Amino acid sequence: SSATAPVAINKFGDAYYYVKRQVLFGLLPGLVVFFIFMKIEYKKLKNYKHSIESNGILFFNTKLFKTIVICPKKQAINKNLIKKYKGFNNVYFKFVIENLKNYKFWGNLIKKLEIKKSKIYFMPEAKDKKTLIQKSKWLTKKAKEDGFKFSTRLHILKNFI
Repeated sequence: SSATAPVAINKFGDAYYYVKRQVLFGLLPGLVVFFIFMKIEYKKLKNYKHSIESNGILFFNTKLFKTIVICPKKQAINKNLIKKYKGFNNVYFKFVIENLKNYKFWGNLIKKLEIKKSKIYFMPEAKDKKTLIQKSKWLTKKAKEDGFKFSTRLHILKNFI
């Protein structure tokens, strides 16, 4: 049972409300788009390259995208896939950093997997503007010292969430 089931029961009277919503608005439209693109010849899509961001669990054909940004989650790291992606020129890695311990974890993994520092972006983990600014101060400095790039979370600074 999902952790959202009690909330769904209280709000909507249906323990499966959120599951149904994900299927209806996530899975089904995704399958429709998938089948549409499956019918389009690759050569026709070649001039319409876009970027994609992924958690690094699936492999994407790197020729189909202008850039691919891999944002791995600590609890679901696929090291073999990261090794495969690191060799492509259009692939970059973005890591969300919670604290110094987390920074060191990702830094050690990057070193172990021999990923070029020029392909790495670090972003502070934050859910509000104040925390984002606070974490950005030390993370910007640390990333610069270690030769990595820093990226902010503009959607939080602009209060989009």
